[in-house]
Parts: sequence; structure tokens; C-alpha cells
Amino acid sequence: MNMVRQRPFRQKTIGILGGSSNEATVEYYQGLNARLNAVYGGWDNAEIVIVSVNFGNIEALLREDRWDDLAAYLAEKIDRLEAAGVDLVVSVSNTLHRAVAPIMEKRRTPFLHIADPTGEAIRAAGLKRVGLLGTGATMRSPLFAERFRTKFGFETIAPGEADMDIVDRIIFDELVRRKLRPESKVDISVS
Repeated sequence: MNMVRQRPFRQKTIGILGGSSNEATVEYYQGLNARLNAVYGGWDNAEIVIVSVNFGNIEALLREDRWDDLAAYLAEKIDRLEAAGVDLVVSVSNTLHRAVAPIMEKRRTPFLHIADPTGEAIRAAGLKRVGLLGTGATMRSPLFAERFRTKFGFETIAPGEADMDIVDRIIFDELVRRKLRPESKVDISVS
């Protein structure tokens, strides 16, 4: 749908905290632009600022369970997004929400928590119990399960410890490098 509008067409600027991994950042960038273009057509796309993190830093801090250092690192990146004048911040990583959400609670810039559109879609589908997959840190943390339960009224279940380790390895060693091995596509058990 190509609408006639006065130019320049004013819109909000989306701030993406990206780079964790770069594969997810690309998906967010392309998806946001595709959705906006589907609505407005023509040559319109989203106005986006991306501040990318060094995934090597993220991986090391996660593996060493250094959440305070990770939060400080990410807060500086969020400062850069806000200095660029973004109207909304999104994080491309489920795992990083553990550090990013508390940072954003103290900021004026709105933050779109990844669990909220997911929770709305699950509730709209009428589901009462869903599987939760992600990095080991995401699956082991009560944060997503609690948010889904209290805000959307459904339960999450995660795989057992051995399968969590497999999923975590697949994410860090394969998905973030876009090199998913065929044997990694087999089913895992859910407790």
C-alpha cells in the first residue's frame, strides 16, 4: 500500500542493541524494515540506529557469570543509543534481557521487552503451557517464566539439564555462526 504523505515522513527511531549475535541483529533489521514497508510500501523503511556489542565480550561475561560487569557494559551501549535520540530500545537477545530490562526500568526511553509480544501471541493462541528454549542462562533463569506466568497467565517448561547444555551449545557454537549441523535438529526431551 503506497500512501501519499508529506515528506519528510516523520516516524519514531528504533534503537537496536545488537551484535549478540550478529545473526539476530540482521534478522531484526530486515524484519523491522520488511514490516514497515509492508504497511507503507514504496521506498519506505524503518529509521533504525544499531549499537552493536562485541559478542566475544558477551560470551565471556556470560560464561564467567559476571552479570554486574555485563550490565555495566550494556548500559554504556544503551547510553549510545539514547545519545543518538532513539524513541524505543529493543534487545535482540533473550539472554541479555536479564541485564537490559533492569537498566531500562531506570531510563525514560521505552523498552520493548521480548517476552511481551511473545506472551501476547501465546495468549492469543490460547496456549496454557509452552516450552522455553534459549541459552542455558535463559532456560535456567526464572525471569521469563515469571513474566509469562504473571503477565500472561501461562506456564513455561524447559528441558532437563543435559538437554539445556545441548541447546546452549547449539546456540553458541552453531546458530550464532549460521552453521547449524543436521544432527543438531533432532528432538530433545522436555521435563
